[in-house]
Amino acid sequence: MTSFPRILSLIALTVLVAGCSNARQTLGLGRQSPDEFSVVRQAPLSMPPAWGLTAPQPGLSRPQDIEPTKSARNLVMGETPAPAGSSSGERAFLSLAGANQADDNIRALVDRETTGLVLADKNAIDKLIFWQQQDPPDPIVDAKKEALRLKENAESGTPVTHGETPVIERRRKALFEGVFK
Repeated sequence: MTSFPRILSLIALTVLVAGCSNARQTLGLGRQSPDEFSVVRQAPLSMPPAWGLTAPQPGLSRPQDIEPTKSARNLVMGETPAPAGSSSGERAFLSLAGANQADDNIRALVDRETTGLVLADKNAIDKLIFWQQQDPPDPIVDAKKEALRLKENAESGTPVTHGETPVIERRRKALFEGVFK
């Protein structure tokens, strides 16, 4: 009987210890990842090597800022100056590449060229989407005209198979016809 209280107290102690949030770490059962702040040492701040920087002057515009009115004027007038701060070699390269001679109707040209490509690829796209060959639908007999034809054949004494069977002509469905009913 003395072992029963020991077992009961051991179970109670286990339940209490399991309820503690730090019990697994204390006993060494939990995962412990290294603290990245204690492992990696931050480098001290240093002065940049470019000593030729000038301090900004209060009230003056910053050289990298583009004035909105100047930008709008360039867009409207079609002027495409070289970007600010570009070297003479970059400006020469841009002028030789024809960057200042852009076609004004480039959108219309691109639209015209891509429309031709889309129409050329339509057949290939249709083959991919509608890859199975569709059997033509069976003809539908026009009941009223067929009854009239059979009656005329019976009155004249000609065989039933004489004459063409009247058929209702199906019209081709549109692309989305019947989908949203």
